Amino acid sequence: MNVIAKSQNIRMSARKLRLVADLVRKMSLEEARVTLKHTPQRAAQPILLTLNQAVANATNNFGLSESSLRLAEIQVTEGPTYKRWRAVSRGRANPLMKRTAHLRLVISGEKLVSKPKLATKKISKESMPKKESKRGTKS
Repeated sequence: MNVIAKSQNIRMSARKLRLVADLVRKMSLEEARVTLKHTPQRAAQPILLTLNQAVANATNNFGLSESSLRLAEIQVTEGPTYKRWRAVSRGRANPLMKRTAHLRLVISGEKLVSKPKLATKKISKESMPKKESKRGTKS
């Protein structure tokens, strides 16, 4: 089963994120976490946060065991570019391109942990409290 986690509009260029994403591609989760924690590039932090988010989604929402999870795919795409300018000499302006990126991380896992079923209780209309009218009585 595949679990997808996304981070969008990360204020960093896609090229810088791809350099770090290529380090951890096709690694096990523990290897990827250790590598990202000790990587000096600033791009390692959003990838590590997204990886932790995907693991939490897999264990809590889908009932997968953390030991069977593996990093299947990391995709880094360009996001919108914020166009700004900076004043320079002679009353001119130079453009500044503030780039963003989108990160899509896919985790695959095989083993399913049995999830306990929650007890559901049916509520009948008789057991519901009656609403009182908001209007006052005529006297």
